[in-house]
Amino acid sequence: YDVVLSKEFNINVADNGVVVPEENFITLDLNGYTLTAGSEQKKNILVLGQLTIKDSRTAGCIKCATDYSGPATGFGVIMARGENAKVIVNGGTIDAVRDNPVSKGQFAVTLNEGADFEINGGKIIAGWYAVCGNGSYKTQNTLITVNAGILESTADYALYLPQSGSTVINDGATVTGGAGAICIRSGNLTINGGNIVCEGDGNTGET
Repeated sequence: YDVVLSKEFNINVADNGVVVPEENFITLDLNGYTLTAGSEQKKNILVLGQLTIKDSRTAGCIKCATDYSGPATGFGVIMARGENAKVIVNGGTIDAVRDNPVSKGQFAVTLNEGADFEINGGKIIAGWYAVCGNGSYKTQNTLITVNAGILESTADYALYLPQSGSTVINDGATVTGGAGAICIRSGNLTINGGNIVCEGDGNTGET
């Protein structure tokens, strides 16, 4: 299915969330417009099948509209769940930066139960993690491929990798974070190039 946004600043799924069902392949063209979502369960975009995001114009954005109601839940504005789930970003912006991102940061894209992720263009920016896995699932393998585009955290790591599986960063990528670009605690990380930078004053380093 192809979905093309057409109503500027008037598309809000934060009240009830939206689901990409299993075995469904959805291409979302932001088309220069903004889709607003939350960062908690039933307020965010839950991907059980495959979601491809692109922007055929410019300035297209998926914007986080709410703070977590309590402690961080581990849900992202986009959350992929299951070994058959995958998120592909080819363009546009996913913006999960809220007020006071140091203490009330959000997650942009979270990958649970072996879900996969690929970025070939565009930008993902969050107060906390731009993309992260979940270390609670020890037998599922999450595959993350960063071919190009920008992953950025204003206050934390852009890529947080506590899960099993493999992450590959290629030459066209930029990964930057306020605490460090990448934190890996499990799985395998391959860096073939790219711009990997710690922007903050912390001593956690680039990786």
